[in-house]
Amino acid sequence: MRYYFLICAMSMVFFLSNYAYAIGVGTIPGVLDLGEVKRGQTVVGEFYITSTITQPMILILNYIPPHYSIFQKEKTRAKDGYEFKPGEASEEDISSWVKIVPSTVLISPDDKKIIRLPDGGSVAYNQKFSVKIKIPDEAEPGYHVGSVNIAIKPKKTTGEGASISTLGITRPVFVFRVSGNAFRDGKIIGVEAKRLSDNMVRVDVLFKNTGTVTYTASFDKLEVYDDFGYKTGNIAVRMNNKVKPGEIIVLSAYWRDSKGIKSGSYNVEAEVSYITGKAKFSGPLEVLDEIYVPKEGNVLKEEGGINIPWWYLLIILGLIALYIYWKM
Repeated sequence: MRYYFLICAMSMVFFLSNYAYAIGVGTIPGVLDLGEVKRGQTVVGEFYITSTITQPMILILNYIPPHYSIFQKEKTRAKDGYEFKPGEASEEDISSWVKIVPSTVLISPDDKKIIRLPDGGSVAYNQKFSVKIKIPDEAEPGYHVGSVNIAIKPKKTTGEGASISTLGITRPVFVFRVSGNAFRDGKIIGVEAKRLSDNMVRVDVLFKNTGTVTYTASFDKLEVYDDFGYKTGNIAVRMNNKVKPGEIIVLSAYWRDSKGIKSGSYNVEAEVSYITGKAKFSGPLEVLDEIYVPKEGNVLKEEGGINIPWWYLLIILGLIALYIYWKM
């Protein structure tokens, strides 16, 4: 039996070695620093594609937002090869600014070119593509980041049945800074309580972006204290939202207590973070007896649920009835 499994394992290794292989695709540079740019300017940067392919491949290139972790680390050109300061970083959507040229690339192991690096070294590459960015006149100041997604598939050739067993792709990133005064700042301007039931109260924290760039505000903490200074209730805080400069958003937490939540005055401590800073609030919270009912046209969301007006349902049912009638 032992020899049987050994023979099977060796056969599988032989099979995979003939019909599957591993490849890697990357770019030079991994992060492209486009430097300081002005509003209304068009800037172009180039990436050089490197690979370990053994047969022709087709690459599909498109813009993709960068991983959020890049906004959490400061970088310097001398050490990291590019410059980036989280305190001056904007998270506004730049997808409409970016064009990848070309969007489809054919690379081949037989097509190799040489690029000379600034340090005097050289690297072989298969192809290159450009990132063309049109900076709008209303662009926010500060550092902006984007990335390029690389989708890869083998070029179909007659008589070849090999498949990719391991695929490693490194997404290239580009960074640039729009000139101007860029900084992150924010404050909590108020806290409100809205009773949803005898056992649950929604606590809304009103947060304002007082900086000059768009960023993600994370609702990190909400604690409620009774008259004796003891924490009360079970409060779930799991929320974050993007907020533009000057914009006020509502970040909500849900305060639950199976024994019921009494009306009256409580003390709260709230905290909202935005990577490079935190906004804190400490003050009173008034909980009323009345159940909160949203104004008509508003949709109250809680735990993923929605409240749909009854007349929407009547219209939908009427349309379904008409569709059935005309099909008969």
